[in-house]
Parts: sequence; C-alpha cells; structure tokens
Amino acid sequence: MPDQDRVEGAAKNMGGKVKEAAGKVTGDEKLKAEGRADQVEGKVQNAVGGVKDSLRDKNAARSDGRRFACPASVVAPQAQLQALVFLTRRRAAFGCEAAATCGP
Repeated sequence: MPDQDRVEGAAKNMGGKVKEAAGKVTGDEKLKAEGRADQVEGKVQNAVGGVKDSLRDKNAARSDGRRFACPASVVAPQAQLQALVFLTRRRAAFGCEAAATCGP
C-alpha cells in the first residue's frame, strides 16, 4: 500500500497540470505559475512518500526485528516543507531560476 504522501503528491501534481493547462488556454500567467508550483509541490510530496515506502519495505524485509530509522534530513519537518513550498511558489510566480533573486 503506498504512503499517503505519495497519493496526495500525485493528486497535487495532476491538479497542477490541469491548472497550468487552464492558464495556457485562458492566457492567465498567474494560473500557469500556480499550476507549475503545484506540480513541484506534488513531486516533492511524492518523493517524501517514496522514501517512506522504501524504508517501510526495508523494515519489512529485515529478519532481525530491528528497524531502519527515517533520517530527519530525508523527511523534512512541516515548517521546512512549508518554506520549500513558499519558495517554489515565489519562483514560479516570478518566473525566476533562483528564488533568492526573485521578485521585489
């Protein structure tokens, strides 16, 4: 059974594709940027779910009863994930390559 983050991430990614396509059809640059940001957010969440799935599979395969720990650097705390989403949205909204140089 896939991790909930994988399911939600895939849904956000698909929703972002729909938003981006709607923005292209209507010529709405902001909607296109939001769609791209949603896609990135979904891909990140999907990747986090993939790591969780991988660790769950490895733990299930261990015969000694011990478990692998999920390193904090792999599954970011909620605040770090929110900061990443903010920077991703900002980058997409301004069409910048580097968030540090974006916007006003």
